[in-house]
Amino acid sequence: MIDQKQNIEQIELKKLINDKYIEYALSTISSRALPDVRDGLKPVHRRLLYAMKLLNLSPKNPAKKCARIVGDVMGKFHPHGDSAIYETLVRLSQDFSTRYPLIEGQGNFGNIDGDNAAAMRYTEAKLTSSALLLMDGLDENGSDLIPTYDGNDMEPEVMPGIFPQLLANGTSGIAVGMATYLPPHNISNIADTLKHRLTHPNSSIEKLMTYFKGPDFPTGGQIVESPAVLSDIYKKGKGSIRIRSIWQKEDLPRGQYRIVISEIPYQIQKQKLVEEISNFIEGKKGSVWLQDIRDESTEELRIVIEPRTRGIEAEKIMELLYRETSCESKVSLNLNVINSKGSPEVMNLMGLLDSHINQRIEVKNRVTNFHLEKNAKRIEVLEGYHIVFINLTRVIEIIRYEDDAKLKLSKEFELNEIQVEAILNMKLRSLRKLDELAIVKEKEDLHLKQTELQKLLDSEETLKESIIEEFQTLKKLYGEKTELGKRRSKFLDPKDIKSYDLEISEPQVAITVVITEKGWIRLIKTHIEDKELHEKFSLRENDKIFYISRCNNLDSIIVPSIYGNFFTLKLLDLPLGTLLRGGDNNINILLDMPKLKSCSSLNLSSANGINICPPFLYNENYSCVLTSSYGKGFIVPTKNLLSSTRKGKNIFKLKEDDFVLTCLPIKTNSIDTSSLISMSSNKFILSFSLSQLPQLNRGTGIMLQKLKDKNSRLLSVGLHKTGSNTFGYNGKRKVEVITSGYQSDRGHIGKLPPEKFTTKTKFQS
Repeated sequence: MIDQKQNIEQIELKKLINDKYIEYALSTISSRALPDVRDGLKPVHRRLLYAMKLLNLSPKNPAKKCARIVGDVMGKFHPHGDSAIYETLVRLSQDFSTRYPLIEGQGNFGNIDGDNAAAMRYTEAKLTSSALLLMDGLDENGSDLIPTYDGNDMEPEVMPGIFPQLLANGTSGIAVGMATYLPPHNISNIADTLKHRLTHPNSSIEKLMTYFKGPDFPTGGQIVESPAVLSDIYKKGKGSIRIRSIWQKEDLPRGQYRIVISEIPYQIQKQKLVEEISNFIEGKKGSVWLQDIRDESTEELRIVIEPRTRGIEAEKIMELLYRETSCESKVSLNLNVINSKGSPEVMNLMGLLDSHINQRIEVKNRVTNFHLEKNAKRIEVLEGYHIVFINLTRVIEIIRYEDDAKLKLSKEFELNEIQVEAILNMKLRSLRKLDELAIVKEKEDLHLKQTELQKLLDSEETLKESIIEEFQTLKKLYGEKTELGKRRSKFLDPKDIKSYDLEISEPQVAITVVITEKGWIRLIKTHIEDKELHEKFSLRENDKIFYISRCNNLDSIIVPSIYGNFFTLKLLDLPLGTLLRGGDNNINILLDMPKLKSCSSLNLSSANGINICPPFLYNENYSCVLTSSYGKGFIVPTKNLLSSTRKGKNIFKLKEDDFVLTCLPIKTNSIDTSSLISMSSNKFILSFSLSQLPQLNRGTGIMLQKLKDKNSRLLSVGLHKTGSNTFGYNGKRKVEVITSGYQSDRGHIGKLPPEKFTTKTKFQS
């Protein structure tokens, strides 16, 4: 029950949901998905590294179980589940995922093949020197500490170290309505760019790119972009970069050779790439170029590809693999980060560099002030020690006999509280070390340091010089001559790529194509005559041969359905076989043919509930005369009948109870010299010039021959050359008629033929 005396605020449900979703979105953006521009870390990364620091997991100390580390992170700092924390730990330790690993893993931490890491109870980890550089300054007030989620502990707001994590290792993430992706870069290049930006604040992005160069991926590879394109991408903060595999040609005896891929694009799993190339080789296209692929990788990546013949250029093969497989991939840059004000922002290269420089200035000032205060306190203590040295007997007497030694020492020797506490906390054995000269020397050194530190705060030039020294330190630690620092990704200007004709030069093979009335399709090597087919091959029960074509494997066959749909069978994609019985290639499997409706037809094949008109070979120099049982028709170019999908193309728009009667191929340049002859079910024959039909890409067509009544249909349609007398046959006997007696314009009813013609007459097509 709700207390009626309570003040209840009425809130619209839509507004409440909207506000809560915005809160969730902002939380996702700032607390999970996007990195902070100041240290390049997401909260889970920052908390993981800080917890490992508290566990004293420095590079010199033994590693600890990952389960212990994950437990500490989840219990103290990051209550979002152990799997997310462990996945982060694993990724930061993988040298093929992270350019400069922040964690050193011991055990199975996965591999470039895509295998997962072992469970956290089996693996151990500790920090790397890069991680220590990233956290350098935490103990010197380099960053603010903020309460953890439960308020029981404190965690750093950002990491204050000099290690440029954001640019060096990059990051990726997907938030609500936005995403980020920053690729890794080379620290030596970053240090040079930061130095130039600090000393030349008005430099253009093009000038900075001469130092920065571009991404440097852990797996190497070749970046295929021009300097101008890279400059434009980093100027906008968005764009995409192509990466290619790096390969070498290894010569073999007798002029043979093989291709060895030694570097693959970033974030491409090696095993999946090998499978992808293997599948390409097994296909019709790849089998012409390539023979085999092997993975001979050990600690070094080595994918061996064998060409089909030595006559094929290795460069052509690789250009084909770049086009057809993941040997070439794209990385989409989106420099979206949380800025110093806590808001998401898409920055360009200058923004990222300036943010890092500003962070270094702020941290440098904080650390300098910390050391100034620390040295000042030490100087005070040393002055107190000096007094003890001079008045050692009296100090001991006061401590031994006075009730309030602290107050007595303070009044008699004019000491402050810090000095008195330091004197009272001294151990007896330390008294023998109180050497006046050593005390004076340490005080002088500290005063000198104080002067230098104060100069750092007061002089902007001195501060810049100090930061430049840090950049030089980075360059020394991660220079081009070091194993970790040398650049891995190379660059290739697209204009330097040689252009090749990569059309598949499949050798022509003579074949015989057989389609049966039940829709089975077989391709038989060499041309086989009809008599040999019936002698050598058996058919399925109650099946007959419907269509035979003697052609080659590079041809395509157009398959029309009686409902106006046209399909394409590329013979190159079908396997060669020798038997008609037992094959798996059926019209039902290869094409999405429309289901058979209730109607009667001529010249049709009923194959497992589908109906097709006689197929024909594709020829780009031909057109096709389409006619329907209702007397409609038009001419369509055969190239418009080609289809690249199983669903085909709907070319002939028909009424509900109409169907395609004939599809008659004819040379396009013969249309004006040819005639169409049609016969209706009432035996009326009409001949007219084919030029009277429209040439369309698709449609319903126009009337060919007027039908006598609503029950009449076209029975047969044929083509013949103008001036020819022979145009039909009755049974097996050709019939000669005087065609001039049937010639008229399109759309007429026509004339009745001699009595010897029957309704079963079929015209030659």
